Amino acid sequence: MSVSKYFKILTIFLIFGMMIIGCDNGIFSNLNKNADIRYDGVYYRERPGYIHYIRFYEDKTVITISLADTIALTTQMLDWFNKEQPFVSKGIFTITGKNISFQAISEQGSVDYNGKIFFGKLILDIHSNINGNVTKNAEYILRTW
Repeated sequence: MSVSKYFKILTIFLIFGMMIIGCDNGIFSNLNKNADIRYDGVYYRERPGYIHYIRFYEDKTVITISLADTIALTTQMLDWFNKEQPFVSKGIFTITGKNISFQAISEQGSVDYNGKIFFGKLILDIHSNINGNVTKNAEYILRTW
């Protein structure tokens, strides 16, 4: 193989690699363009014994709650799972690009959430300031109503 042909092939691989690595700004940037926070549902994560829910509002308010896994969050229950209730953890979320962060505060203390928004789910790192627990890459699935 000639040196010029080798460099042409290498150039093609380098360009393709840069497009993949730089997918947030490259040709693949549209793959996640609809990855916005949804306000018409809840994000949930099932854990042994309980389910954790996160609900976002257009005014940048966020609420969280954990329920026993025997209690399903139904559409009718959304009447009480709202930001006016004193028993939910509350905070304000910020979004920069596909990154989201918020702190949910309750009577027991606060929990920090930082992560990424994807279409239909969130991937969050969670740090409880209540008990020191840290969870990396927790996946929350969107459930709309």
